[in-house]
Amino acid sequence: SSQPLAERLPVRVYTSADGLGSGFVDSLSRDTRGFMWFCTRDGLSRFDGAQFVTYQIGDEAAAPGVESIYETSNGTYWIGTTGGLYRFDSSELSAPKVAKNGRPILNAEFVSQIRGSMMEDREGNIWMASGGLYRLVQEWGGVSFKRVELNLPPEFNQDYGVANLQQTADGNLWLNTTYGTVRRLPDGRVIFYPYKAPLSE
Repeated sequence: SSQPLAERLPVRVYTSADGLGSGFVDSLSRDTRGFMWFCTRDGLSRFDGAQFVTYQIGDEAAAPGVESIYETSNGTYWIGTTGGLYRFDSSELSAPKVAKNGRPILNAEFVSQIRGSMMEDREGNIWMASGGLYRLVQEWGGVSFKRVELNLPPEFNQDYGVANLQQTADGNLWLNTTYGTVRRLPDGRVIFYPYKAPLSE
């Protein structure tokens, strides 16, 4: 019987010399169009397989650090920066303004100072994991975030943070919090699995 041979794949290292905003990448994501987005300390870089375009988010006085990008099912992109949350419509990407430093300014609208990670569930609700769990509410063209109380036991219910969240096939939301893992059932009930010690210790 023949042994399968290991294949050595070529590795290419990209740096700011290739157009990447910074060598410090906080997160990366692939969108539905096939672009790779790199969230860097000095802008949001889009890679099309051949080259990078690095965008400035917000006006020229805005904080340059980009922490996250999330594309929802309707094609809206939500961009988390060190200065807050922005949203943009990819159909408006074609003719960005250019900043004094020569970088294109992404046509993104500032939404809120809230920072964290986002997730869209199967029902189309958009959730934010931050200093708690929030649900995005869009009314009259505006956006707000409504805090969802988890009603954890009293000794855990103060000053907890939510690091990230995922939805499983059964419709449950799973949250990684400062004090433990939380399972939020579709009917809103919560099951709490405490850690032996808080994550901050």
